[in-house]
Amino acid sequence: MDVNAENVGYQKMKFSKRTCSVCETPGSKLFRIPLNENVHKKWFSVLKWDVPPERLKYVLDNARVCDRHFSEWCFTSTLRQKLIKFACPFTIREDIQSTSSDNFSALPSAAFQCTSVEVCEIEPLCSESMDAEPSGSESIMDAEPSCSESFMFSPTSSHNTSSHLQVTPKTKKIKNLRSSVSKLKKKLYEKRTSSRFLVQLQAKLADKPQLYNFVTSQLRMQCKDSKGRRWSAKEKTFALQIYLHSPSAYQLLRKYFAFPSKATLHRYTYNIAKSPGFCKNLVKCLKSQTSRMSESDRLCVLLVDEMSIKPGLKYATDLDSVDGFSTVKKHDFKEDAPFATQALVFMARGIVKNWKQILGYHFTSSSEDYNFSELIHEAIDILHSCEIEVVSIVCDQGPTNQSLFRELNVTKDKPFFFHNSKKIFAMFDPPHLLKSVRNNLKNHGIFFEDKVASVKPRTCFANWSHIEKLYEMDSKKKMSACRRLTKRHIEVSGLKKMNVKLAAQVLSHSVAAALNLYVKATDIDSQASETSEFVYKMDKIFDSVNSRSLKHQKKEMCALTENSGHVELWKKTIPWIEKWHIRSSKTGRKIYAACKNGWLITLNAFIGISEILLKKIKFILTSRFSQDSLENTFSTLRRRGGFRDNPDACEFRHTIQKVIISNFLKQSRGKNCQDDEAYSLIDFTCFNKKELLDIISSEDCAAESVSAAENVSAAENVQQDVDTLNLNILDSVEENVLSYVSGYFAKKYLLLNECIECQKLMVDEEKILDNHTVFLDFKEYDTSKSGLKWPTNNLFQYFVTLHEVFSSNFNLFFHKNNISKKFNAVLSKVNLEVFIDHIEHKEKVQFFLISSFVRMMIRHKIKMKNNDFIHETMSRKKLKYVPNL
Repeated sequence: MDVNAENVGYQKMKFSKRTCSVCETPGSKLFRIPLNENVHKKWFSVLKWDVPPERLKYVLDNARVCDRHFSEWCFTSTLRQKLIKFACPFTIREDIQSTSSDNFSALPSAAFQCTSVEVCEIEPLCSESMDAEPSGSESIMDAEPSCSESFMFSPTSSHNTSSHLQVTPKTKKIKNLRSSVSKLKKKLYEKRTSSRFLVQLQAKLADKPQLYNFVTSQLRMQCKDSKGRRWSAKEKTFALQIYLHSPSAYQLLRKYFAFPSKATLHRYTYNIAKSPGFCKNLVKCLKSQTSRMSESDRLCVLLVDEMSIKPGLKYATDLDSVDGFSTVKKHDFKEDAPFATQALVFMARGIVKNWKQILGYHFTSSSEDYNFSELIHEAIDILHSCEIEVVSIVCDQGPTNQSLFRELNVTKDKPFFFHNSKKIFAMFDPPHLLKSVRNNLKNHGIFFEDKVASVKPRTCFANWSHIEKLYEMDSKKKMSACRRLTKRHIEVSGLKKMNVKLAAQVLSHSVAAALNLYVKATDIDSQASETSEFVYKMDKIFDSVNSRSLKHQKKEMCALTENSGHVELWKKTIPWIEKWHIRSSKTGRKIYAACKNGWLITLNAFIGISEILLKKIKFILTSRFSQDSLENTFSTLRRRGGFRDNPDACEFRHTIQKVIISNFLKQSRGKNCQDDEAYSLIDFTCFNKKELLDIISSEDCAAESVSAAENVSAAENVQQDVDTLNLNILDSVEENVLSYVSGYFAKKYLLLNECIECQKLMVDEEKILDNHTVFLDFKEYDTSKSGLKWPTNNLFQYFVTLHEVFSSNFNLFFHKNNISKKFNAVLSKVNLEVFIDHIEHKEKVQFFLISSFVRMMIRHKIKMKNNDFIHETMSRKKLKYVPNL
């Protein structure tokens, strides 16, 4: 349109949001017409536009004025992106010349410099997003940049615009700065928008902080490439918890959400308790954590228990050793170490603060004797080095633990032992003692003295048949007096014997009350009152050693204090338990009950502990002296990845690493023990990356230096003259298999390293049929296009020598760490004669062939050992033949 014409008819005007409505060119910056009536009328007057009222809205929405119609003083800065409050455009005339080549627009005349127009500045928006421009109020005028690559344009093609089109270093710099500012503003807008969204989300999820953290993590990670994601310790710990529940579910979630890879989780947990024993890295973390704890918070109980694992050997590539042997003693290579059948775990449990922490573990064998007390003293030394005070040790009544108490001289009259002149109490786990009492009551019945039924104490008998009769009668009633008593409580066998919940519900106050009710109604024999009395007392005893809160409606379930009456109850109960005696239900002979002595030791230990701790703290929750927290940890280990009652040693080792890091998991409802609700003392999410690297990586360097020295000494101890070895002649089948293996390793090497000379020395291209290549000939699909490599005779003889050296020294290194490194050091002394004329690649080829051969042979030997163990175990079992009917 002709912008200089007077009274231009509006009906001929057509505006575009991408071009200037004055000069009809895409300017570098475009500005909208102000909404304020006085302001836009002034603009129309200056631009000489005659806009009818019915078309005003269309003009305000679509008309644009480029930055060349404003002088330098109209902008807030030299970037020419924002207009000042009193900015007003002007029309570009032919007679107006540029004052200098650096100016971007001509200076306006005095007639057009209107200072009465009030237009508020606003940030320019990209012209491509004009449809989303806000209408705003009257005090707002939007400025928007053009996305066109053009820099400067004149009003018309006939105008002299050489000054506007001239490109100088200054104009280039300004253009680059404008582009950078535009990008930064876009980022700032996105951040402000996302921050407002996150503030609203945080307010809605105030009571669910974990969900909020997950959403923010996903928003941050989904925008990044999978290789560029950097995970925090909290995010890795959360991912570990999901992975422990179900690895397959974790892989499915990774398809839709951003989670760390399996390799990332493995690296995160690699150096934490990676091998059996007491982990030094955990000790360093403990020292750092306990330095911020008070003296009372550092009071703890040492829990010790064993978990059954599946016997068997497995080569652990991460440790370069064989998993599955007992680790509590060092074994000579001349004798076979026993296969591990149990995992012995040590855990510390807080008394005042409800924390727990695994200290270490060992693999043990039921057929092996070891110094258990030495391990106990070592665990106590570790806790004392971390300034954690051990008050007592707690374990179950297994045969190993009973022998431990005898070794420590722990008796019912002296329920403690000394460690460096420090008194440490010893007791058995109360839930295990309750299960043992229930089992003896069911199998034999228990004789006890009753001082309440008569003035003179008389011998009473608690009989399981009374409880069975109670269930039979009560289950038939329309309104049952003991509704929680079920068939599962009566028919106890198999794994049900291990369930503490069933034992506690049978020996409860409700069952005692129901027995008294039926005796009163003469539905059950009056002697059932004796069983009721026994059950009632056992309920009070167990409640007193299982208190979980400061106040409770049952007196015995309250916390232990100076005036709670727990100590008086225990002192009255000890003589009552001492007079228990159990006779066999079959022979009538008196039998020894370990639970009787266990209750006496435990109650006397509680009395001694109360005398010492109540001087330091106000109350004691006696449930902290049970093994529930350790049993719940075993439950986590067993259900990792599904139902896995007995994991093998390698699975146990990898799982316990992740359990330690992920701060344990909430257990299922059908578990054996109650929720301990304890938190892990070491919270790895509180350590920064530098602290974690310092704690985790410090031990490995020392381990590598030691292993290198061991490898050198191992190579020196082996007979160096290979020719003097007593070589066993391989049969024809073994020779053919070894020839096939030789060709396979040659093929693998040539795929990684293309060398014509190496191929000539390692591969027989003519494929000459010999005694050791018969199997290769049978394996061929098509001789012209076959992937099989036939080894040369020299390469085959080299592998024969490797096999003999490996077999001769296998028992020497089988039970040691860094087994493959030791074999590599030994087998490297075998000369690779085939590469005498090709020294350049000799060392490289030798290293590849030896390392590959060693890994294969270790796995093969382990498989043979496992088969022999299974065959030996099956032969010990007595087979029962059922006659054919």
